[in-house]
Amino acid sequence: MSVYLYAISLLISLNAQHNLSVLSGAWLPFMLGSVVLNLYRHPGVDRYEAPPLILWLIAITASVFILAPVAGGANVGWALAAAPLVGLSIRRENIKGYSIASLAVIFLYACGLLAQVLIHFRYTRIWYDGVLGNMPAWPLLDPNNAACIVTIGLIPSFYMALRRPKWWIITGVLASALIFTESKAACGSAVIACGILAIDRLRISWSFVTLALGIVIIALFPLPIWDTMALSLGTRGEIWQSSARLLDIHPLTGTGLGTFPFYYAQVRTEHITGGWFAHNDLLQLAIEMGAPCVACLILLMISIVARTWSGNLVSGCVLLAVFIESMLEFQLYLPSVSLLLGVALAYHSVNHRPYSACETNVSRCA
Repeated sequence: MSVYLYAISLLISLNAQHNLSVLSGAWLPFMLGSVVLNLYRHPGVDRYEAPPLILWLIAITASVFILAPVAGGANVGWALAAAPLVGLSIRRENIKGYSIASLAVIFLYACGLLAQVLIHFRYTRIWYDGVLGNMPAWPLLDPNNAACIVTIGLIPSFYMALRRPKWWIITGVLASALIFTESKAACGSAVIACGILAIDRLRISWSFVTLALGIVIIALFPLPIWDTMALSLGTRGEIWQSSARLLDIHPLTGTGLGTFPFYYAQVRTEHITGGWFAHNDLLQLAIEMGAPCVACLILLMISIVARTWSGNLVSGCVLLAVFIESMLEFQLYLPSVSLLLGVALAYHSVNHRPYSACETNVSRCA
């Protein structure tokens, strides 16, 4: 039952990118039901990441109710708290079900995105590069967010494809959906994550990889993609420079979760984005939650990195990809991403040996 509740919450959250959506809070009861059922039945997750995860939960709670409580802040707090709550509550024997549910939802989501592209139908209308247009982002409102969801499913399916050829079908569908989103950040993070898995799995020499990358970059250098990337990063640099000025308002307590758009409107110098996010989650969290709370998140990241070297490489690569994207977008603020990260955190905590994600029961469903 807990897996079904999780799947329902994930499906609903895919349609609730921000608090303006009519479904903005509809995912929460189902997620909490899943968590409560797991806790009631005595969770079996290894607790190596438990202390920093609990500390991060405390930091979120303090930011919402004590440090700088603001109207609507709790909505953002729940999105940030979803990952540690799901990650800490999943029992070892339930990881297979949660993983299958996650991949199934992501696969259906990718198929829906491909379908709308093939029939030239756009479910959403968004501001993108200053122009109101129809982008392949169904059903999320930003192509980068849609791409992040697909990337989370692509990484484990790619690793499974390295072991079992029939997984290439699923990997191909997810990769096609990712490409059609045209998200440079997501495509880049997916290449890095899948590259790490391929190098480790196939025992490829890092010197060979470095040489191959150099050749590819030189070959692709004349293409206009580099100009597009430079323009995109330039825009983010302008956003970050303006946002950084907000760090001095309340450096210890933060301005309050969800208040960034109000303060950013007073200092912004660009007007091609909606102005809702800093496009760098660590920066925005520091502005809204204060430096001490962000330090708790950094401690959690350090603990995960420390265990990735001897832990589960697949879930570690998922977390790495989302982190890279969150430094350019606002992935940590999305409930759907947090729910999926919770499953990745549980996998990361439970599995100690390399390739254990493909050696545990999850791989038997292939």
